[in-house]
Amino acid sequence: MRARLVKATLPALAACVLVAGIARATSGSPPNATWTWRANIPGQPVSVPQAINLMAARFGVQTDVFDQLISVPAGDGLLKILAGRDAADDVCISSTFRGDASSFHCLVGQALSDPVVFFANDGGARADTVDWASVAGVARNDVARVQLDLANGAQHDLALNGWRAFAYSASSRAEIPVALRAFRADGRELVEFDLRGLGSPLSG
Repeated sequence: MRARLVKATLPALAACVLVAGIARATSGSPPNATWTWRANIPGQPVSVPQAINLMAARFGVQTDVFDQLISVPAGDGLLKILAGRDAADDVCISSTFRGDASSFHCLVGQALSDPVVFFANDGGARADTVDWASVAGVARNDVARVQLDLANGAQHDLALNGWRAFAYSASSRAEIPVALRAFRADGRELVEFDLRGLGSPLSG
């Protein structure tokens, strides 16, 4: 079985290629938009695989102090979104899948302009097939709605939990997401991300 884990952050002010896609900003960020929560670290405290602690040490994030924002089925595993803090007390977001860890995305500096931070993975029974895909992430406080455009043409709204985290899992190619959009409460689109890199078989 093959599977891959990719990180996608969505800059509101600049486009960047990450998952064979481009983030496109469609509306500026309001001045009161923040990445703060009522709790010191958002989520529920959890124990983490050693890979997360190793990655945390590499990025200057405190080890063994992590909260889980959300988890979602991903093939035969779970894609989990975790939050920790660095030495400057900034919240840093990462993900785990089958014991592996992604790099951390600390919400400081230019990253404060990101309306959404999310991670995605896909996989299949063979390297040349994709049978499933999952997306999970967290939204800034001015994001009221996150929407996925699916390969079959449908649109799917993702609920935000108490930590403003969201997740989605597709078990068929028709339901694999091809775009992610974030909206403000007034309906204005903050950002759009092209996810057509998901569902593409590995090559080489």
